Amino acid sequence: MKKLLLLISLTQLISLSAHAQLFGIGGDREPKELENLKKSPAPVPRYERFEQIPSTTPVPGAFRLRVGTLIRMAVLRKQELRYDILEPKDYNQLEKTINSFFKLKSADHSLKLLMYARQLNADHAYKVNSFVPYFTIRSENRLIGDEKTGPAAVVADIFKQRGRIEGEINYVLANGTHKKADVRYREGSLPQTGLLFLFDHDVFPINDMIANPAENVLQDIILHEFTHIWHNELLNSKNKDRNTVGNNMTSNGHDAQIVTNDVLGFSEGLAIGFEALFGSKASQLINMSANERRQFFGRFSGKVRESLEFLINRQTYVRRNSYLYNLYDFGQCTLRVIKSGDSRDIGNVESMIAAIQRGEEVNMEALLTMIDFRTFDRRFYGGERASTVNLMNDCSHDSPARLEAKEGFLATLIYNIVYSGSLMDAQDLEFGRLGQSGKEFSQNFKNYIAQSEAWSEGPRRDLASENERVQRAERVFLLSFRNLVMAIKRGQAITTKEFLDALISERSLFDQDVKLKVAYQVMKVTKGLWFEPRNEMEKSSVELFQTPASINRNAEAIYQFLVGLSDQDRLSDVYSKLAKTPEIYVSFPSGFSGNRNRRININLAYHIDLIDMFKGNNAAITSLARRLDKGETFSSANEFLEFAQSIQKKAQAQKWLEDARKEIASVKNLPNSFMIRDLRNRHLDNE
Repeated sequence: MKKLLLLISLTQLISLSAHAQLFGIGGDREPKELENLKKSPAPVPRYERFEQIPSTTPVPGAFRLRVGTLIRMAVLRKQELRYDILEPKDYNQLEKTINSFFKLKSADHSLKLLMYARQLNADHAYKVNSFVPYFTIRSENRLIGDEKTGPAAVVADIFKQRGRIEGEINYVLANGTHKKADVRYREGSLPQTGLLFLFDHDVFPINDMIANPAENVLQDIILHEFTHIWHNELLNSKNKDRNTVGNNMTSNGHDAQIVTNDVLGFSEGLAIGFEALFGSKASQLINMSANERRQFFGRFSGKVRESLEFLINRQTYVRRNSYLYNLYDFGQCTLRVIKSGDSRDIGNVESMIAAIQRGEEVNMEALLTMIDFRTFDRRFYGGERASTVNLMNDCSHDSPARLEAKEGFLATLIYNIVYSGSLMDAQDLEFGRLGQSGKEFSQNFKNYIAQSEAWSEGPRRDLASENERVQRAERVFLLSFRNLVMAIKRGQAITTKEFLDALISERSLFDQDVKLKVAYQVMKVTKGLWFEPRNEMEKSSVELFQTPASINRNAEAIYQFLVGLSDQDRLSDVYSKLAKTPEIYVSFPSGFSGNRNRRININLAYHIDLIDMFKGNNAAITSLARRLDKGETFSSANEFLEFAQSIQKKAQAQKWLEDARKEIASVKNLPNSFMIRDLRNRHLDNE
């Protein structure tokens, strides 16, 4: 029965109750000054330094769960797991240590971003919940903790606080004075918030992670999880439910290089993008010398060292736009990646890939060993990092539809939009507006390109250091963060298209200046893959975005191209191919998943997915893989069945479609009912 709790895994995102709750229920205790501030108008300040932002207060909680609780929930259809917030006198030693860990600058900055998002969501500097509950190892939490899910963000209406909540909070007066206060609120006095799980992971025991707090990457993991929390808190009830369903539409795991679906891709891309934007320790490690890296990683076991390298390299590849490429292509790119690892135990890799490309049958056991998702990441993330030049020379771009559902690529998009200052208002930039005609404004655009690339160096290092470059990066980050949060809130964005609509479309509340800058970043990062040219001139304009050198040489022409689109009310064409690919889900026994079912959108499948699904390879499958690589997808399930019939697999294909239909029916029911079995669908799989 304990295995049921694996259900709530590393990045679970479930809908949060939308019922408004009131402050000030009788029996609460807070300073009169704070009570009055909550009653008065209090616009959210435009923060430019982290030191200006009040911090969220993490408080430990206890579930006191028993197996019988879950059984009663199933029998009574009671969708509720209640927890207590512990009083300070009841904290155990681990919880006291974790509270000290949260006072580190990097961890505290994550708490401040959560507070800033909550303020913007409430449109008030004080009418917010200043607490975020977390759960770690103690006897009352054992049913969850024993599953070793590791750090996890949970935003769910099945988790309900009971009893009062108390602790020390901080708030900031209009004149910038920081105040602290011991407060107590009764059950229901504060809006419900997301939760954070801080349990052991199979690789990272929590005690090991916090033993040397200044020398670990838990800060980056917490930043990732807090991003999930504030993103979901910005959504209303309807869209939280959409997010719940969307995050579970596919079941093929998730990782920066895996294609999932447009909802999961965006939510994970947002969190991974913030790791790359503001990740502290991993960012520092990126700048270590080879000797410093050896000394640092030499203190850890092989599994821990591998996982740390994974996190660091993933952030590097986000910054370098490495996820633009098809890393599972059975061409030069995959061959290059496999060559970088140790493949001596799986035979002649080059011969096998050549046979696959010719459409020949392959030894399935050898293929699964060679390209297994569980080992492929080591070949990509471990050892020396893949060169940007090699990726450009050896790999093909992924199709537009895949990029819409690829977490690592969407993280790159978020990273570029934020670090570049694209979301900053014109008055916050060091040069004039872009969105008008004339030489002066064209020069401003050239300055913007140059400056945005220079700023990209800022967030790569610890934002806590006090020098001019870092202060500028911090200012750019926080001013951009404000507008990013507001765009997600206004657009209720759970997909990249909805996010970009809130920034660029005619419904956007941003001015032309911001729209032009964001459109430029979209074209730069995608290399124009989401844009459909209408004529040869526009096709030539897309080609200007292919390399950084071409962009720099042709800044004037790029500016005129974007202004021309804006003048025609076509600026949103830079992502016109989004949300156009039919969702045709199949669920099949996968060799990559221990013969458990994987559910994917067949239109986003790679060649290895097709071989795994059809349990073999032939010329027709190889031809289909090449079509899908180009974005030539099935228009309907019937068209997919026609293909399956052509290779004598129609009966199997019908079963895969039917199995997926049944599974998705259960997923779509998640927001409305609860059974024990449903918990299995309330997770996204571990990274």
